[in-house]
Amino acid sequence: MQYLKHQTQPCPVSCVCTSIAILAGRPAAEIVEKYHRGYRDGSVSVRTMLTELGIPFATFDSLDGGVMDQVGAYLVTVPSLNITGGTHQIVIEITEDDYHVIDPVQGRAGRRYYTARGRALGDLEHELASFTLDAFVPVEYFAQRAQA
Repeated sequence: MQYLKHQTQPCPVSCVCTSIAILAGRPAAEIVEKYHRGYRDGSVSVRTMLTELGIPFATFDSLDGGVMDQVGAYLVTVPSLNITGGTHQIVIEITEDDYHVIDPVQGRAGRRYYTARGRALGDLEHELASFTLDAFVPVEYFAQRAQA
């Protein structure tokens, strides 16, 4: 079962806050309003946002690599397709039988975005090839939230 719903980031540089909003099941505008400025100036971290929003998570050490072998959602950093030399935040949801790439830039006019392998259809869609795992949120959190 897929729990997460795509949201489009409200500005070109709000992918982190929008990815957090996707995990939290809250409107992107709300999370951007609360955290974006602090995230951009370095006074708020992803850890701070997840913790304050009550989202349980495990983090990864990029030196260890890591694998996506559990059902749930992974917050990942990817090379930006739209900002030269930049990075971008997306969410990958792993279900019992598939995986879903949720890219918050999808839906912004003219912006390129990531899709799962074998699912890129148009010029703006690019298959996900490389990423760094940042955090994992267990499926139990989403299932519990869906029942509430």
